[in-house]
Amino acid sequence: MVLFEEIQAMGYEGKTTILREFVKPYRIQPKKQAQMDWADVGMK
Repeated sequence: MVLFEEIQAMGYEGKTTILREFVKPYRIQPKKQAQMDWADVGMK
């Protein structure tokens, strides 16, 4: 939203949807995570 507001101030008249599609390739992708439920492992 900050980028959108900044370029609007410079005269951008488009919508947020087209802006999101434009910047999508430049965004950093989140790293994948894995989880383990240790309750099922148990030691006897």
